[in-house]
Amino acid sequence: LTQSQQRRVLRKLRRSIPGVKKDDYKQVSILDVYDKLVGGQTKRSGRAVMALCPFHGENNPSFAMY
Repeated sequence: LTQSQQRRVLRKLRRSIPGVKKDDYKQVSILDVYDKLVGGQTKRSGRAVMALCPFHGENNPSFAMY
């Protein structure tokens, strides 16, 4: 993600998870962030977790999270 996209994600997180301080975000799982912002199903594929891309509509998972 670009820096502006990262800042946007953090702003959404701050609004969506009440009572969480800025330093606590280092302990949040990327899967929790994806589920909170995008939702949808995830699927393990080796080390990666595959999901639908949050940036455009699609039918097959192509977004990989490690």
